[in-house]
Amino acid sequence: EGLSAADVALVQEAFARYDKEHCGDISVLDTGKALRYLGFPVPFEVQQQLIQRVDVDESGQISATELRKLVRMLRESEMETFLEAWHRIAAGEEGPEESVSMADAVEALEELGITGPGLETLLPEETTTLDEGTPDAVTFVTAGNFLTAAVRLADESRKRYRLNGGFTQQEVEAMKLCFKRFDLDGSGDINNRE
Repeated sequence: EGLSAADVALVQEAFARYDKEHCGDISVLDTGKALRYLGFPVPFEVQQQLIQRVDVDESGQISATELRKLVRMLRESEMETFLEAWHRIAAGEEGPEESVSMADAVEALEELGITGPGLETLLPEETTTLDEGTPDAVTFVTAGNFLTAAVRLADESRKRYRLNGGFTQQEVEAMKLCFKRFDLDGSGDINNRE
C-alpha cells in the first residue's frame, strides 16, 4: 500500500478501534473518526470523495485494506502540496541550483500549516551557506531536504494531533488561555467561586 510497517500497524490500530463488532468493516462515519485518530482531519466532502474512490464494492463500508488506501491517498496529496510549495518558492530563487533560502523554506512550511519554534533547526543539516561568517550569510536548502523535513514535520504534527485528542496545537493553546482566565487562583481546577 506504499506505507511503512509502522504506518500499517497504526492504521490497523485505528481500524480495530472502530471495528467494534470485529466484522472486518467500518462505517463511513467511523472512517472519518479513524482518519481523525490518525491525524488526518479531512473535511466531510473530501472524505466522501475519497471513500467513493476506494469503496469499489460500493458496500458503504470500509475494510482495513481500503483504509490503508485512503491513508496512502492522503499522504500522496500531502506530498503533492509540499511539491507545489517547493516549486512556488523555487521559482525565481537566486542561489545554488535546485535550492531556496532557509528563510523562504521556513516561510513555505509555515504557509503549509507546519509551525513550531526553531523550524530552521528542524530542516535537515545538508544545507549550503554562502558568505558564511559574514552579515550577508544566507543558508540554502535543497528540494530533497525541504520535502524530507515537510514529511517529517507533518508526521510529528499528526502525532501531536492524536496526543491532543483531535485538537491542533493552536487549538490546545487557545483552550489553555481560556482556562487560565477562569482559573483565578492558578490551582489547575475551576471551583464554584471562580
